[in-house]
Amino acid sequence: MSGGIAYVFDPQDEFLTRCNLAMVELEKLQQPQDIAEVRELLAQHFELTGSTVAEAILHCWDTRVKQFHKVMPIEYRRALTQLASGAQEEVQHG
Repeated sequence: MSGGIAYVFDPQDEFLTRCNLAMVELEKLQQPQDIAEVRELLAQHFELTGSTVAEAILHCWDTRVKQFHKVMPIEYRRALTQLASGAQEEVQHG
């Protein structure tokens, strides 16, 4: 995985043992924008599919949100950082 962010629901807390940490970094969902995005994606998924799993997660959101991992590819994070620093330089010199 190198082209974007993934959010993994891990209620059994097993993902760490199954993930290639040489390529990605794992984070708990803590940023408000990440939490809102995952909740919205789940709500859309439930609305479109009627998923009982999505419904159950949303029903107990305050507990279940703690069971998600944000999976950030190392190279993708590096690219985002470079883009952000380039944009910052443009603002300062523009």
